[in-house]
Amino acid sequence: MAAKKDELIPRLKNFFGQFKIATGPFTPPEGFRSHEIGKIRIAADPNIPVIPLLSASGEKIGYFLGTLIDYQAGRVVRDEVRLPEGKDSRTASTIPESAIEDAIYQFAGSFLCVVSTNNISRIYLDASGTKPLVFDPETKAAASSTGLILDDEEYVARFRQDLFDRLDVNGVGWFPSFLTAHEGVRRLLCNHYLDLDTWGIVRHWPLHELPPEPDFEIAVDRICSVVERSLAAITNDDNTVSALTAGNETRFLLAMSRQVAEKINFVTVRKPVPTLDAIRAGELAERFNLAHRYCDIAYATDEEARLWQYNASHCVGGDNKYTHKSVQSLSNNAYFVGGLGGEVARAFFWRPSDDTSLHVDTAQIVPRFGMPSSRTVFEATEEWLEQLPDMNSFIKLDLAYLELRLSAWAFAQAYSGVMNMSRIHPMICRETYALMLALPPEAKRGNRMIIEGIRQRWPELLEMPINRYGDYRDKLQFIRKMLRPKAVIKKLRKLYG
Repeated sequence: MAAKKDELIPRLKNFFGQFKIATGPFTPPEGFRSHEIGKIRIAADPNIPVIPLLSASGEKIGYFLGTLIDYQAGRVVRDEVRLPEGKDSRTASTIPESAIEDAIYQFAGSFLCVVSTNNISRIYLDASGTKPLVFDPETKAAASSTGLILDDEEYVARFRQDLFDRLDVNGVGWFPSFLTAHEGVRRLLCNHYLDLDTWGIVRHWPLHELPPEPDFEIAVDRICSVVERSLAAITNDDNTVSALTAGNETRFLLAMSRQVAEKINFVTVRKPVPTLDAIRAGELAERFNLAHRYCDIAYATDEEARLWQYNASHCVGGDNKYTHKSVQSLSNNAYFVGGLGGEVARAFFWRPSDDTSLHVDTAQIVPRFGMPSSRTVFEATEEWLEQLPDMNSFIKLDLAYLELRLSAWAFAQAYSGVMNMSRIHPMICRETYALMLALPPEAKRGNRMIIEGIRQRWPELLEMPINRYGDYRDKLQFIRKMLRPKAVIKKLRKLYG
C-alpha cells in the first residue's frame, strides 16, 4: 500500500540541531545560519556549534559541525581548530589528506567535518557517525535528515513503502548498508567520507589489517583514560546527566566517572512495573552515594511520534518513537552521556561457531541484522563489502556491526526527540575504536574489556551483577523474553541465519 502524506509528514516540522550542505546555491531553511567554504554551502540551525578548521597558516579549509572534545587537553573546543605546523601543511594546496584526517580524529564528541582545499572537497563523520548524514547525488545536496533534501511531495513519492514494511522498520528493523527509506537518497556511514566532487562514498579507515594489541590490560587502560578525560572535559564545562542502568556500558561509564561523579546527575527511565534497570540503578546510587533520579516513562502522541520518525528520515521506528518523551525533561542540561560504542569490544555480531577461518560475505552478514532478507539489502551490503580491505574475519564482523548497525540504526535517530543538549557517548572516538578492534578474540567473547576497565578504575562496582539480578528473578526474566515472538525470531536469525 502506497504511503500517504498525512502519515509521513508531520503537521509542524522542527529541524532543531540540523543542517544542510550542498555544492550549489540553495535557500537556507528559515532561521538557519549560512556558511561557505570553497564551492560548498552550509546552512545550520543556530543550536549546532559550527567551528572553523584552519590550516597551519590560518587559512580556512573547513568547518566542524557539532561538539568537539579535545580529550588530550581536557576541554570542549569552542573557537577554532588549527592544523599543526609542518612542511606539508602551510597552505591549502600542500596539505596532505593524512594531516587533515589526523586533525579530525584527534577528537571525541559528536560531530562531522566539511573540508574544502585546493584538491579535495569532502564530508567526514566522527568515529561512529553520531551526526548522521543522508544525501542525494543527483541534486548534489546532503543533510542531517531527508526532509531537508526533499520537499513534501518528493518525500512521499520516493518513499520505499515495500522495503519499509519488509524490513519491519516500524518494529525491530532499520535501513542498513548505505540505504535509506527513499529512492535515490543514500546514507553516509562512519569510516567513509562523501566526496563532494563526485558525490561518491569512499572508505578511509581502516584500509589494512589492524595489528593485534599485545597487552590486553594496557589497551584497556588506554581506553579508560580516553573516556575519563572526555568525561572530565564535559563535566568541567557544563551540566551533565548520565544514563544509569543494569547494563554493561553504563556500569563502565560509572567506573570511568569515579573522579567526577559528584558533578554528574545520573538518571534512569522507570516503567510502572519495576525492572532490573530501575532496581539496580537505585541500588548503585544508594551504595555509592550518586545524585540520581528516575524519569517516569512518558509516551508521545501520534503526531509527536510522526515528527520523531520524520527527523529519523523514516529509517528507524520501534518503541523509541513513542518513549523518547521520557527524557525530554532533562533538556536543561548541556550534555547527556550514553554508553553506545562499547559493544564494538564484545563480539556483538559474532556467532558461537565463528572462527578466523570464517569467510565473511554478504550471506554471512545480512542475517545477523535479524531482519527478513531482501535483495536490495544484499546488493547494498555487497557494495559495502567491496570496499572492505582483506583482514581478520572477526574484525570484519566488528566493522559490520559498527558501520551497518550502530551508524545506520542507533544514530539515524540522532535528530529525533528534539532536546536542547548534546548527546555524548565517551566510548566513541578513533583511538578507542582502534584499540577495541585490536583486542584478542577471547577478550571480546568474554566481555573482558568492560570487566577489566571497571576492575582497574572502580572494582567495588563489580560486587553487583551486571545485567542480572543474581537470583531466581533471572530465570523469570528469561521466560518473559521467550514469550516475545518477534524478539525470539530476530535472535534466531542473528544466530543461525
